[in-house]
Amino acid sequence: MKNSNLLIILFLGVFVNSNLYSQKTTDPKNNDPTNKVNQVDNKGRKQGVWKKIYQNGTTAYECKFKDDKPVGEYKRYHENGQVNALMMYDNKGYASAKIFDEDGNLVAEGFYSGKDKDSTWKYYTIKKQLMAQESYKKGKKHGYSIVYGFDGNVYTHTRFIDGLENGIRKKYFPGAVLKTEEKVTDGKLNGYCIIYNEDGTLAIKGNYKDNLKHGVWTYQGTKKKEIEYVMGKAKNQDILDSMETKQLNDYDKQKDKFANPEQYMNNPEEFFMRKN
Repeated sequence: MKNSNLLIILFLGVFVNSNLYSQKTTDPKNNDPTNKVNQVDNKGRKQGVWKKIYQNGTTAYECKFKDDKPVGEYKRYHENGQVNALMMYDNKGYASAKIFDEDGNLVAEGFYSGKDKDSTWKYYTIKKQLMAQESYKKGKKHGYSIVYGFDGNVYTHTRFIDGLENGIRKKYFPGAVLKTEEKVTDGKLNGYCIIYNEDGTLAIKGNYKDNLKHGVWTYQGTKKKEIEYVMGKAKNQDILDSMETKQLNDYDKQKDKFANPEQYMNNPEEFFMRKN
């Protein structure tokens, strides 16, 4: 899929926002008063129409500035001439945004407050299927973040506060069957963790402390087993050693049985064409 790397950068929240609307020109006529584009005032602020051209002669971007801030419609293009970004600014620096790939397919849409992502952002495949959506506040993830599976159902559901994951993280098997439920505080696993089998029955239950298993963990199977952990280390190692290898590995094998959409961000179409 062309321009698939754009979707990776967008989804990870490290898209270089400034490139969307503030690329400097190398035009030697930049301050020529007879030239009607790429002008700055005596304070060095961009004013009026600004335009940048690729080396192949196609337009890179065009936008109107007032006192160094974009106003109205902003367009950025791929080198093949297709629109890369289309943004509409109000007079306060807030903008709606749509991002397209080199074939003209919409891959993301959302809002900017100045240079920062804001409000709800949505991401799509070239088949126009919703792949993920997340909320932002002043450039930081803030609110619910959702990734969708190949069947259109939710794959992961979690919440962020000021850029850090906080709340209950849930993952699902295909068919919207709950797979894991765990508590996250300030980006770390802290609190309960419940893991289910594909048929919805309980598989494992325990607690985390600072991302490490801590306390009693219960493993369901042919025989119920309990293992006590202290900051990631099993306290009753003899019980752990006596547990059947198959029982310990069953969930690890099962959790990798179904594709994780997050592993296919460099080629979302490959994920959506999978059969499992």
